Amino acid sequence: MKKQIFITSLMILFVSVGFAHTQSSTNYQIEVDVFSGGGGQSTSANYILTSVIGQPTIIGVQSSTSYADEAGYIYALLGPPEDYVDTIQKIFIGYYQRPAAPAGLNYWSNRLSETGGNQYEIVEAFANSPESQRLYGPINSGNIRSVVTSVYWALFNRPPAQAGLNFYENGFNSKQFTAATIMLNVLDGATGTDLQSVNNKVTASNLFTRTIDPDLDGMNFLYHYSGDADAQQARNFLSTVNWDPGTSPTQDEVTLFIQNNLD
Repeated sequence: MKKQIFITSLMILFVSVGFAHTQSSTNYQIEVDVFSGGGGQSTSANYILTSVIGQPTIIGVQSSTSYADEAGYIYALLGPPEDYVDTIQKIFIGYYQRPAAPAGLNYWSNRLSETGGNQYEIVEAFANSPESQRLYGPINSGNIRSVVTSVYWALFNRPPAQAGLNFYENGFNSKQFTAATIMLNVLDGATGTDLQSVNNKVTASNLFTRTIDPDLDGMNFLYHYSGDADAQQARNFLSTVNWDPGTSPTQDEVTLFIQNNLD
């Protein structure tokens, strides 16, 4: 007889999306694949689930000899608070160099709303995520200059000035900054053409995300956007957008890119 594992949400207004559905094997059955936003490890005699539903990263199939879990996200039934959608897109652009997936945008917009808009209360989760590890590896004094340079290119399509690079490197080494707070400082300090670059990337990212999920309700996705290959394609898409309005894609161009490049 199958053992049943019932995983319920700690937040009654949240439900699972993406791949969150009944999943089973000879050893277990998950009826409701919803965790609270913090994630963590759950175990039994037959499985270990290190699943972080609600993480900012796109999570694919996880498996062991006893289970396979296609991890999804959780999202609010009312959709993302519009006041915070652009802010979350900026964090995804600055740190992950790509547009947010619909469920991630929804989840983190709601988390940011719960903090009253305090980005510093959520941003470390981005820096500590599996996607961050895949992009940057363990961030330390040996590679922080490379990380800062990647942030500048992601936001502004240019490298940092030497003085700014030295400032953030020294601040990181003295523990004044983390990699995540460096990204926020760079983002918040944008002016002139740098600010225009960010604004154009946010507009393009919102088009991208809404092309996949027009209502941002986590249901009835028009296209599939998940996994490392799709994330890299999304980075390629955004890397061509800069301060010049002529680099901002139209809706037709976004749709064509997604149709041709996402799995």
